[in-house]
Amino acid sequence: MIRRRRGFTLTETLLVLALTAMLVGTVGFSMRAYPSLQLNQNVRVIAAQFRAAHRLAILQGAPIRAVVMPRMRQIEIQEMGFNLVLPAKLTLRATGAASVTRQEGQIALVFWPDGSTSGLELAVSSVNTEQIIQVNWLTGRVSHTQGSG
Repeated sequence: MIRRRRGFTLTETLLVLALTAMLVGTVGFSMRAYPSLQLNQNVRVIAAQFRAAHRLAILQGAPIRAVVMPRMRQIEIQEMGFNLVLPAKLTLRATGAASVTRQEGQIALVFWPDGSTSGLELAVSSVNTEQIIQVNWLTGRVSHTQGSG
């Protein structure tokens, strides 16, 4: 007569505990990396929208204006219907041409139909990391790099 065993063996129990520990460790690591992932995603979105505005200005033959509001952590391109408010954990710092800025606390970036821009340097930061988006005034080229932090 064959006897059926009940319950789990010690090996099976240890295997389940090891897999659970690895899963908890992975989730914990992901949660620590979240602000960095949030920063990367927002920088990519901003850079892509700036590139699209550059192309649109050339195609339409009309200037496209982007407005950066650092205190409100907001970037807006009305002609494209783009309005981004950064999460509270991210900060925004901008340097641009004063000649195209209309209001206090706002930095404007104008994409001209000839492919040039008014130029901008935009720093987006999280707790310990900063990424810089640069828009070249002559060529309109948009680039982003890891900043100091």
